[in-house]
Amino acid sequence: RMLAVRSLAMDGVHTGDGRHRSVRDLVSQLWFDDFDEATAGAEGLCDLTVPSNPQAAANREVIGATPSVLEGLERLVRSGSPNAAYHACEALSQLAFRNARNAQRIMDARSPDLPAALAALLALFRPARPPPAGLRAPGGDGDGVGEKKEAGFDQFDQPAAMAGLDDDSAYDLRGAVLRVLNNCAWGSPRACADIAEHTALMDALEDMLREAWRSPALQCAARNPAGDLGEVVEKTVEQMGPGRLAPPRAYRAEVPVPLIMALDAGVGLLSHLATHPHSRGVLLRRKVAEELLLEMVVSSEKLEFPPEQYLCTLAGAVEVVIKLIWDEEHPPFLPTTPVLHTIVWTLICALDGVMWAGITWSALSRVQALAKLSAVDELKVHLIDLHLIEALVRLLDQWTSEQGVLVLEYALLTLLNLLTVEEARFRLYLTGVYRPLRSIVLGDEGASAGAREKAVLCAWLLFEWQVDKLETLDGKVKELMDGVEAAARERIGLEDEYAAVRADLLEELALTSAARDRLFEENQVLRSDLEATRHALLREQGERAVDQQVAAALVSSLQSEVEDRDARIEELALSLGEATRAEAYTRQQAQVAADDARAAGEARQEAEHKEAVAAGALEKTQRLAEMRYHEMVVEAEARRRTEAQRDALATEHAALAEARAQLQEENE
Repeated sequence: RMLAVRSLAMDGVHTGDGRHRSVRDLVSQLWFDDFDEATAGAEGLCDLTVPSNPQAAANREVIGATPSVLEGLERLVRSGSPNAAYHACEALSQLAFRNARNAQRIMDARSPDLPAALAALLALFRPARPPPAGLRAPGGDGDGVGEKKEAGFDQFDQPAAMAGLDDDSAYDLRGAVLRVLNNCAWGSPRACADIAEHTALMDALEDMLREAWRSPALQCAARNPAGDLGEVVEKTVEQMGPGRLAPPRAYRAEVPVPLIMALDAGVGLLSHLATHPHSRGVLLRRKVAEELLLEMVVSSEKLEFPPEQYLCTLAGAVEVVIKLIWDEEHPPFLPTTPVLHTIVWTLICALDGVMWAGITWSALSRVQALAKLSAVDELKVHLIDLHLIEALVRLLDQWTSEQGVLVLEYALLTLLNLLTVEEARFRLYLTGVYRPLRSIVLGDEGASAGAREKAVLCAWLLFEWQVDKLETLDGKVKELMDGVEAAARERIGLEDEYAAVRADLLEELALTSAARDRLFEENQVLRSDLEATRHALLREQGERAVDQQVAAALVSSLQSEVEDRDARIEELALSLGEATRAEAYTRQQAQVAADDARAAGEARQEAEHKEAVAAGALEKTQRLAEMRYHEMVVEAEARRRTEAQRDALATEHAALAEARAQLQEENE
């Protein structure tokens, strides 16, 4: 079946977007002299193997087994073109993604030497060291195998394209190389051993990590608050809910993202190498933890505002140091609270299945580190305050056999380490851990014997703590009962004292009541006298007010009579003046009316004369109109007769024309 799939894929592969791409054509395109065309071939191979492609897993198998594909990609890695090298690394990274066979093929590609090419590309931007020897120039014969030069590859001797890259582009390129190595090292002990034994590659990796975390740009971004560079991302525990941890206090400022991604990829590669015994021994011999990672982790304590991506990198570095040189009795360092917070928070993200800082997290690596950190007495309280107990109980409750027994055993070991603290036992009791512990002890989910043993120890420690608490509570209850009896006796004494005091107060109250009644009677007498006096005063004031009102009414009536007489005198004087003026005006109007009467008589006579003249003219006009009417009647009759004669003539002419036409037809 695999051979049939490979045969079909070599002829053509359907990508996720419906395009039809031929693997054979894309691999051949890697050998074009035009590096832009060759880069397009690498992009096409990468498109076939990205995780979003439904056939990505089968495409990786087919492409990885295709002859000359690794040689062609190695040619682009050595091309000296940043774009070609970047896309070649991306294609190699996707080929090795969760595919151990392709990962081993990449590490075993020694003719030409693909690991050496990746090491040279990773070491290209080191300012202090020359590029490694054994590189070749671009080009080569038709089969893609070029000749090696003992002095090194000319294009890696800082070509113009590479020398012109800025820091972000250079770290992008190195990050692509590290992603290839990470995917090769994932789940492959042999690939980890090959990478660790490659001296040039490890030298380049250590130099890149040292240069990256010492970068002034990273230090500046981690020391600037989020004021005008970004916003603070911080949630309170109340917003997350009771018993839930808030995200670490991280600042989303303008950070060098390519640098941090490359640094995180390098630390991730060291984490893969520290997992397997052989590569772990190489890291111990090279003292990577003591001379590189430990210094990076310790120096991070001086950073005031680390970005969340850099916190993840520091957490990964702490995990690598724990895997390599951790000593529970005499730890080489104590992680800072932000780093511990990040480790616990990423564990919670792994349990919730969510991404944080652009990364999908795994619970295994988190609990492996926490199992060793929780053994340090100085860190236990910090981890408990970060709600690690609640997160571990959630992990136990969600655990299934598909997740592996290591996750379960490390989680139980972490719980055992924390249960030496009183607060941890109390929090564990509040979480209701008995159900998952009972399930593990009974082996319902396929837990291992070691996990069941640790679960029994956890349950025993918690039960022992509860028994101790019950004994303590029993003693406190006895003390409280004694206190209750003493309080009862004291209450009886106080009641007797209260009765005596009450009798004295009642006697005093009776005397006070008698005095009050006597004073009340005296007050009533005084109030009666006062009321009579008040009524007499009111009566006298009323009489005086009536007299004043009568006098005021008389004065006002006299004043109104005087004012009325003055007003009548003024009105008579005004009437007399108006009568005199009316008489003079009447005489004047009579004279004017006589003149108007004479003028009207003359005008009437003249109008009668004009009326007689107009009547004669009207009669004459009527006679002329009647004559004109008779003339118009005669003219209309004559016109009618003329039109009738014309119609008759027209009819006669038409008849003659018709007769003429008939005669012509007869003649013809």
